[in-house]
Amino acid sequence: MQFDWKFLADPRLAEALIAGLKTTVVLSLCSAAGALLIGIVLATCRVGGPRIVQRAARGYIDVARNVPLIITMFFFYFGLTNLFPPMEYGLLRTPHLAMVVTIVAIALVEGAFVAEVLRQGVESVPVGQLEAAAACGIPGPTMYRHVVIPQLLPLVLPGLSSEMVNVIKGSTFAMTISVMDLMWQGQNLESETFKGLEIMTAVSVVYFLLSFATIGVFRLFERLAKSPVHR
Repeated sequence: MQFDWKFLADPRLAEALIAGLKTTVVLSLCSAAGALLIGIVLATCRVGGPRIVQRAARGYIDVARNVPLIITMFFFYFGLTNLFPPMEYGLLRTPHLAMVVTIVAIALVEGAFVAEVLRQGVESVPVGQLEAAAACGIPGPTMYRHVVIPQLLPLVLPGLSSEMVNVIKGSTFAMTISVMDLMWQGQNLESETFKGLEIMTAVSVVYFLLSFATIGVFRLFERLAKSPVHR
């Protein structure tokens, strides 16, 4: 089998990649925002909540981190439609149900990983500094803003960048529930042209560029967080 380099310039490939990229970017951005929000809530519960809340958050994190993402996605997509038939529940008749399920599933799973990154970062801040700030009468929100967060960001940004890349890679499972993302577009075009190697090579390059750009943005944030001007 020879690699058909000319096919990479085929307008059909460019059209499919652009269409799929738009959906993948929307999925990734919405899922990342949801994962960050859930992660912040869970990390706050783990670090500063009552004991029962800490245990509940830890239980959720343990379950979410050890159940494959695709199973979570199938559970919501097929489970919801079985328990609540769309014909009877208008809310589930939306044509964007698969996208919503994908975003929710990725956010719930990746939120658990984000929570652990944030928790470890908070626990890495020396306790003595918090005690000194409290002894000086600095209020809690002000203490976290001026003492904890400036030290926390350089610690957690590398881990967060990895989790955001995992969000992008996790979005590839969306094709299994008929979301027309980058992978779906690639496989659809492959079934028409039988150029699987060429198409998957192009798709892989696009995913690499997305992930590389994400890591680059977080590295920029990390340099800014470490800069004395921004402390």
